[in-house]
Amino acid sequence: MDYPSMTSRRILATSLMLLTVLLIGFLAGLSLSAIIVKPVTITEKVTSVQTIQITYATTVSRTETTTITKGVSGVKYARLFDITVSDDYKIVKDALERTFILVPRNKSPPPGIDGIVIYVPVERVIAMSATHIALLERLKEYKPNILGSVVGIMWGGQYEWYFEDVKEALQEGRIKDVGSPESPNYEEILTLNPDIVFVYAFPGMETLSKLDELGIKYAVINEYLENDYLGRFEWIKFMAAFYDMDAEADVIFRRAELAIKTVAKKVADNEPPSVAWFSIYKGTVYAAGGESYVARALRQLNAKYIFSEVKETSSFLTTIEELLGHAEEIDIIVYPGILNSISDLLSEAPGMSETKAVRLGRVYTYAPTIYQLGFYDVEGWYLDLASILHPEDFPDHELRYFVKISE
Repeated sequence: MDYPSMTSRRILATSLMLLTVLLIGFLAGLSLSAIIVKPVTITEKVTSVQTIQITYATTVSRTETTTITKGVSGVKYARLFDITVSDDYKIVKDALERTFILVPRNKSPPPGIDGIVIYVPVERVIAMSATHIALLERLKEYKPNILGSVVGIMWGGQYEWYFEDVKEALQEGRIKDVGSPESPNYEEILTLNPDIVFVYAFPGMETLSKLDELGIKYAVINEYLENDYLGRFEWIKFMAAFYDMDAEADVIFRRAELAIKTVAKKVADNEPPSVAWFSIYKGTVYAAGGESYVARALRQLNAKYIFSEVKETSSFLTTIEELLGHAEEIDIIVYPGILNSISDLLSEAPGMSETKAVRLGRVYTYAPTIYQLGFYDVEGWYLDLASILHPEDFPDHELRYFVKISE
């Protein structure tokens, strides 16, 4: 979920709330520490309907090629959706545990199964969030015209778009802005006649009941509630199911997973730095919980999180005094709100001047691209973070989704 024209601070307070065996033979005997991390070079060739040939650059002078059978590996990291595949249909459960029966357009729904019937691949889609669009953009790799199925986006004209094709489609009217998620233009949505509306949900949201009333089919994608960043990205499998692209999504996901594990392996033996991840608003500290996707990513990349003991999967509120109680151990600060300079941080919390992070200038904030491109490019997000935590291993890396703050 991504909000347009809204500070990262508010986002933090809101949302910090084919391969069954991939390249086993390839990885056997390969020392992951020797793999080139930047970039992980991959070429693919579809050799038949059921196979894909993948070539990886594994070291400076070596490549490996393997032919894999396309398949569906199931849900591995995400907690809030499920997919069951049979020969003639799929059963999908969304974030509200609503059941969908996804049926090929030339087939009839199976008897005796209750659920919302959707004929796939879908041809007319409305998306509520830019993160939904980001996942579709990633699927373009195997279906270049997939954005042609998007007929509407909520808040479409209000976002600062970093996907040029989406920006152009909105400007040219090929994609309609159908209003805000809280108060969409229902008449426009009915006119667009979508096969499915991809939405997110939060407590007190009235939009879903209105869609029910109007008989508009929708699926709830609450990727923002997942407490694992790969779990958030894994929702690409959910969206792909509606396009009958399960195997393709699985390839994309496994590739991303492999790249992230490779980065994590590279930094596994380093001395772990200690990280504070927070923003401050009107004297209140909004910090990532110890079981959040932030804390999990830090652990994956061999870093210590100062609030690891806080059993929250999103953000939690604390005080500046509590934050300063960890001052001596803070090597790095990541500030997901608006922060223009270290001086601005010190105006909110002068005691942070005593931290090693401030003294050595290791203070970072989010780049504007992070909520769209940083979700689309999940591997790049991890690589950025790894280079912040362990810069000695990535001396030539340039940050894309984070920004280093100056004095």
